[in-house]
Amino acid sequence: MSESAHIEAARQRLRDRDHARAARHRALWARAECDGRAISAMIVREYQPIGRYQWGSLLRPERFRDYSGLVARIEETQRHLARIEAEYRGFLDGDFQVMGRKNTSAIVIGRLMANYYTCAETLFPRTSQFFESDLDDKRWHADLLDKMTLHIEGVRNPVVGEQTAKWLGELMQFRHFRRYYFELDYDWDKLDYLQKIFGKAHDSLPGDLESFKAFLRQLNE
Repeated sequence: MSESAHIEAARQRLRDRDHARAARHRALWARAECDGRAISAMIVREYQPIGRYQWGSLLRPERFRDYSGLVARIEETQRHLARIEAEYRGFLDGDFQVMGRKNTSAIVIGRLMANYYTCAETLFPRTSQFFESDLDDKRWHADLLDKMTLHIEGVRNPVVGEQTAKWLGELMQFRHFRRYYFELDYDWDKLDYLQKIFGKAHDSLPGDLESFKAFLRQLNE
């Protein structure tokens, strides 16, 4: 196939994807609009208001998106991240004080840090599918994290900041190493470093996600 044919095929795939997304948005709008009319009728019936005002993307079907579902997904992820971090702090303040710096305690700390990144990462494909879904198959995890830092003009704001992504990248690499080296003898110097990175990542990630949620809400205004 010639280069021009490849380009046209890629363009057609993008058109097909956009048409499918538009059809999905129309179906979601129709369902949301129906729910909105039912809620409005209930308010009129039960409260007899002297007037009512409606705004937002329900009035403009061409702008309706299912971003509210993504906002809910982000909030769910935030709750899980907070729970994992609380479990990590609880271990350091509790059992770790008795166990000390042994391989068993290192395994627990390592598992919690790896779980934290996995929890964050599960949000990224769901975000990407709303905006751009092409990922490098050879470096899927790293490519996905990189894409979350992008500001795509006219499309979306960054999901996470570049510095946050660097810290998360350290946790991602550790998770990969931990997954494939089962007889790992933990290096406490490295683990101390990763714990500092983990703390910095948790300090910055929630704020990044809050900023991205605010951006999504603006899209539906």
